[in-house]
Amino acid sequence: MKKIIALLSLTISGLSFCQDDSKLSLGIQYAPEIAYRTSSSNFHDQEILYGFSSGVTIQFQATDRLTFQTGASYAEGGYSSGPMIFMDNFGNTLGEAEMLFRSRHIQVPLNVMFHFKNSGPHFYAGAGIIPGYVADVEYKTRGNFPGEENFYTESHSKENINPFSLNATGFAGLSLPVGERSSFCIEPGFRYGLIGVTKTTQFIEYHLWNAGINFRYEIKL
Repeated sequence: MKKIIALLSLTISGLSFCQDDSKLSLGIQYAPEIAYRTSSSNFHDQEILYGFSSGVTIQFQATDRLTFQTGASYAEGGYSSGPMIFMDNFGNTLGEAEMLFRSRHIQVPLNVMFHFKNSGPHFYAGAGIIPGYVADVEYKTRGNFPGEENFYTESHSKENINPFSLNATGFAGLSLPVGERSSFCIEPGFRYGLIGVTKTTQFIEYHLWNAGINFRYEIKL
């Protein structure tokens, strides 16, 4: 019996030590963002749309200063074409129309982070890639042509959309301790789409980017 009690005591002590020395952290995050697109042609004006991303994170502390981060997130962004003026061959205005595009992604971030200090309030910086799956797209078109009724169309077709996305990301942040095992992070950053939005790139190729401020609460396991 004494041997069993001694063994249990050693096991509990070992688990406690492992918990105090844990290198894993779990977090939740939310980021309000602005979204835009770049293209191989600037034929139409672009307008910024608002988007967001939200999800959970898992972090592994490799060294005192180096951390690897992954997880899963839902992100929404897009762009607006702005008013497009249609003219005939003589320069007469025929009417105008505007197209709005939104895409919704399931993403898995793969980031590496460098901490400028290993305890207390401190700054950090990071970069990585974010592969994802395009869960849904939304097209809205509205127009106004003299002598005709105003028109509005909406579609969710992904026929010409790349089903997968790949983003490059960069960010910097401030980590603020909240208690002994948790912290709150404020993290401005951006994402840029390395893969074009559409499958067809013969004429114009579109890439999405997002920028925002990520708010993350994490707790050490």
